[in-house]
Formats: sequence, structure tokens, C-alpha cells
Amino acid sequence: MGEVLVLYHISNEFGPTPPPGHAAPSYNAYRMPVGPGGVTLASAKSGCAALRMLSPDGADGYHWR
Repeated sequence: MGEVLVLYHISNEFGPTPPPGHAAPSYNAYRMPVGPGGVTLASAKSGCAALRMLSPDGADGYHWR
């Protein structure tokens, strides 16, 4: 069917917000196949290997927008 590039940023990190003029945390991205139902939030969450490494709960507990 094809692939889609998922761009994400973990916005609820613990720590201070960088002051104005300083670099903000960068975005991350990964490619995932587009299934027959298209791309859904559930499929994007389940395809994010980085979140499985950050938390044993995986994508649960993070805000997705």
C-alpha cells in the first residue's frame, strides 16, 4: 500500500523549558506501512519503537496530538 512518515515530539518530558533563544527539543520520525484502514492514532502509537524503550507502558501515559 505504501509508507507514511510519522513525525513526533515527546512534549511531556520532565525538565525545565528551554529559555528563549535556546534550542528546543527536536522532533523524531519513523516510517510505517499504511494498512488497509489507513493511518490511525492506534497504529502510529503501536509503531513507535522509541516509546517502548522509554517506558514499559509504551505509548500509554504520553499525550498524542
